[in-house]
Amino acid sequence: VRFFPISTFVVIFSAFLKRNVVQTFPTKAEEANFLDLWFQEPLTRGYAKNSTPGARGGMIFHILNRGNARDRIFENDADDAAFEKVLAETQSEVFVRILSYCLMPNHWHLVLWPLKDGDLGRFIQSLTTTHVRRWHLHHHTVGTGHLNQGTYKSFPIEEDDHLDTVLPYVERNAVRRTMVERAEDWTWNSLWRWLLLTEHHEKPILCPWPIPRPNDWVTRVNRALAKNEQEAVQAPIV
Repeated sequence: VRFFPISTFVVIFSAFLKRNVVQTFPTKAEEANFLDLWFQEPLTRGYAKNSTPGARGGMIFHILNRGNARDRIFENDADDAAFEKVLAETQSEVFVRILSYCLMPNHWHLVLWPLKDGDLGRFIQSLTTTHVRRWHLHHHTVGTGHLNQGTYKSFPIEEDDHLDTVLPYVERNAVRRTMVERAEDWTWNSLWRWLLLTEHHEKPILCPWPIPRPNDWVTRVNRALAKNEQEAVQAPIV
């Protein structure tokens, strides 16, 4: 058996740390700037093979993922903002039309409309890989296990009536979970962003829908779905 001096292992371990562990984040006095530091890391560019069977371009999908063991993914507003940042970055790399979304403390919903075959799988793979890596780096939990419960769930939306039910369902999530009284008061959903874009003309990540948006859309979202409508959306999720 060949033995190596301790100094050799020290050098190897030091190199490992330098390659795999980032510096600690700023002190609390500098915490306001941490997002700028966090997002200096380049977006993931290595995509896995499309993991969504039948994910053809032109189809619309309701995408869902939860925290591992239903634990929290978004601890605070900074975590939500970080996810939205990765969402926008991913869209600039693999253009997929984002119709609706909602971020909840332990899960998230997206309604996506890819242009090309295979784009959906590439988009979600890039989004989740980049988000999970950055989340662990920020929370100093690298190597402690999974953030998400597993592979995301994907549900095709093939009829306009189904889409017309899924869109308000997604944007009303925070009301249904009693996080807010009105859906537009929840900062981390597409309804809030859509209203903000209308007022302030920020760069959008949201894309036009294939169906008309009703003039009373905010009222529609805040109105509870009929029992049969809600069951139609939730049946494949449970």
